[in-house]
Amino acid sequence: DAAAPSADADPTTEGRSMLETLGDGQALEMDGEAGRARVQFTCRPEMCHSGGVAQGGFVTGWFLALGSIFACGLYAIGFAEYFTAILGYEVPAFGVKATAGGLVLLSSYLNARGTEGADRIQNLLTWGNLAILIVLLLGSALFLQPELAVPTFPTGYSGTFSAIGIIYISFFGYQLIANNADEIREPTVTIPKAMKLSMGIAFVFYLLVAVVSIMVVPWQDLAKSSAPLADVATAVFGGFGWLLISLGGILAAAGALNSTLLSQ
Repeated sequence: DAAAPSADADPTTEGRSMLETLGDGQALEMDGEAGRARVQFTCRPEMCHSGGVAQGGFVTGWFLALGSIFACGLYAIGFAEYFTAILGYEVPAFGVKATAGGLVLLSSYLNARGTEGADRIQNLLTWGNLAILIVLLLGSALFLQPELAVPTFPTGYSGTFSAIGIIYISFFGYQLIANNADEIREPTVTIPKAMKLSMGIAFVFYLLVAVVSIMVVPWQDLAKSSAPLADVATAVFGGFGWLLISLGGILAAAGALNSTLLSQ
């Protein structure tokens, strides 16, 4: 639903957050089970075409904002699941949710203090996660079985096309770099370079992990597994592999949450 444009809106968007730039909005209805949300917003005049019709970019911006909110909840729960799993005893559902809520509060507090401190934490989480993947790749190099990669496309191309949605989500997020343009030095130079590097690094690691995985554990076993990367790590490092992947999951989930909050 779109309300009439606000007449007293300031046409200048410099210095505003994304939500302030897009306009005022509120969630009217949220149905988690159905995966549906209904939102009402007031579109600013500078975000409208002639006649007061909201631009497509305005609607897309709100979808991204709402998607980020839902994603933060997913990241926090993922962190809590991994974190409580390594404690060695069963944690009730309330404890898992409390852990997730505590992470959101902590990350929000750190980001509220400014990007200077939050970016250091983000670097630690990101590079720590990459270090774990490097350890996994180097260890897996000693257990490679090239014959497991043959034949190529044993069940046809349908699986490849089905994976496109997952691959899209895996790369989705690089555009968040531009959200902090007002706090980045030389943004016209730094932002394009950062986007290219982030996409390139992610592509290389995704490709290497995928290729190594199917050469360590048969693809049939990976397809049936609920935690294929943990199976690969266990095959390489034994019981330590599960702990390694759990730590990687903790860093990845915390990093994804922090970066999403940092970009808003």
